[in-house]
Amino acid sequence: MKFCDECGAPVRLRVPPGDHLPRYVCEACGTIHYQNPRLVVGCVPEHDGRILLCRRAIEPRRGYWTVPAGFMENDETLQQAAARESREEALAEVTIGSLLCVVHVLHAHQVHVFFRATLAAARYGVGAESLEVKLVEPGEIPWDEIAFPSTDCAATSRTGPGAASRTTSRPSTAGCAALPEEGRFTPGRAAVAESRAAGADLEPSPEPAYPRRGLRMTFVVTENCIKCKYMDCVEVCPVDCFHEGPNFLTIDPEECIDCTLCEPECPVEAIFSEEELPAGQEHFKPLNAELAKLWPVITEKKDPPPDAKEWEGKPGKLDLLER
Repeated sequence: MKFCDECGAPVRLRVPPGDHLPRYVCEACGTIHYQNPRLVVGCVPEHDGRILLCRRAIEPRRGYWTVPAGFMENDETLQQAAARESREEALAEVTIGSLLCVVHVLHAHQVHVFFRATLAAARYGVGAESLEVKLVEPGEIPWDEIAFPSTDCAATSRTGPGAASRTTSRPSTAGCAALPEEGRFTPGRAAVAESRAAGADLEPSPEPAYPRRGLRMTFVVTENCIKCKYMDCVEVCPVDCFHEGPNFLTIDPEECIDCTLCEPECPVEAIFSEEELPAGQEHFKPLNAELAKLWPVITEKKDPPPDAKEWEGKPGKLDLLER
């Protein structure tokens, strides 16, 4: 945020008096701009034991599967939002049931809420934000093509009409709680760790009832970035997966959601999917993972180095990488 939406004057990030967190504060009128998590609401519609899935027609994660879900609008309840998303994405009229799961997506500053839902008849279609919509058996869920960890979590949890509600805090699928038995709450590993830190005593969940998805594809910053360090990519990243070093950027493979938004933004074409790495650049994949653990996250675009233009496209820069 750069300017006040009340008066248009520049804002500055600082901790206001009486607060304990940095906020954007207007230098002219004093307005404090609070940025709070956004609500994503959806449901897992079920008909005759099958689950309704949508293949996304929009970024991020275009072409991947999800359940009907999206950002909550003003003047609607959680349940109304979940039903609306089903109408918009799948042309489906569903009956919203009980709460299924809540996923705290801390790195994206979002909370995802999912409900159980029933589809009375197998009537659905392809909405404007979908490429394809279909009912699938639980054993046919394309786990390797699920769009987001929270979708994976919701679909994994929907194992029976009486399954209990749960809350988990998990930036990845490793912390998802499984519900293998009707009416039973089984916390995931992340929930267990947090509960133990709080003095509670929970046991980790067994393996989920259905096969879990594999690791998604990650994007990789390659040699062209060294000593150029343009940050157009940082500005469009929805999950803050970039880390900054002295003269290079890296992508954390554990945070990357394969949204593809960063790749076309790089002016020196230094970003590639792991499956399309140029010959001789393959070693940058483990290097990105290694350096992401050492360097801080960067969430705002900064100016490139003064001599960035001079280093564009020059080969053999790996020895110049500063750690």
